[in-house]
Amino acid sequence: MHIIRAKVLFFLLVLILSVPRALAGTGVEITCPDKVYQGQGFFVRIASAEPVRNLKLQWLGKRLRPAVFETGRGYEAVALLGAGLDASAGDALLKVEAEVGEEKKALQRQVAVYTKEYPEQRLTVSRDMVELTGEALSRHYAEKESVTKVLSRVFRAQYLKQPFQRPVPGKVSGIFGTRRFYNDQPRSPHKGVDFKAHAGEPVHCFAGGRVVLTGEHYFAGKSVYVDHGQGVVSMYCHLSKILVDKGRELKKGDVVGLVGMTGRATGPHLHFGLSVLGQAVDPLPLLQ
Repeated sequence: MHIIRAKVLFFLLVLILSVPRALAGTGVEITCPDKVYQGQGFFVRIASAEPVRNLKLQWLGKRLRPAVFETGRGYEAVALLGAGLDASAGDALLKVEAEVGEEKKALQRQVAVYTKEYPEQRLTVSRDMVELTGEALSRHYAEKESVTKVLSRVFRAQYLKQPFQRPVPGKVSGIFGTRRFYNDQPRSPHKGVDFKAHAGEPVHCFAGGRVVLTGEHYFAGKSVYVDHGQGVVSMYCHLSKILVDKGRELKKGDVVGLVGMTGRATGPHLHFGLSVLGQAVDPLPLLQ
């Protein structure tokens, strides 16, 4: 099992610059952005010259306990957080609790969440993928419930390690956040990235983790969900074949399945999604 290396991840923030601030009188430095946009993932770094124990973070109603490790210059922990497409715009609080040295600390940083306009996309699919029968709708709701449970869990394990693996080498064919219309009917925004790929092409896991869900879903087709610990889950959809079983431990780059066009798809491609504490974020910046 790999532990996140803060020295590497500290420089990963792609969309905006993180700002380190030492909170007066605490001996603790919190590095995170002052502002983020809906659909954006970001890293937070906690650093102290003194030992840090029982570290807890709270963000958008979710809690996690990232691992703390000694760097030779002090103690550090890094966590991946995010503001999803549905995150409320306005000021949000990042709360930090920890035992630092011999004292208990309760700290917080304010992060502004900004709205973001995403483009529009219109697609034509078979009628049964837009106008669902009662049976199909019941199936979809049951599948949605099982996925929601997987995305809401926060395991203590931490598998993430830089750099991350691009699942397939193809170019982007569908961007994150796109407002989609199927047969001119509005549907939920696109909560992942579509990559061009040939049918049967292997799909690689973007980081180490554990398979927590597989199945063939009405819209997503044959899909694999991998939990990377600390509330981070990646998903690989529209596969032609699933090559891993639930519970399997994976390393970065392991093949999880083959590219296909199962479910609601207009052609062979990979839909790659990333959920952070239940928040859908754009995975593409993390791959670049």
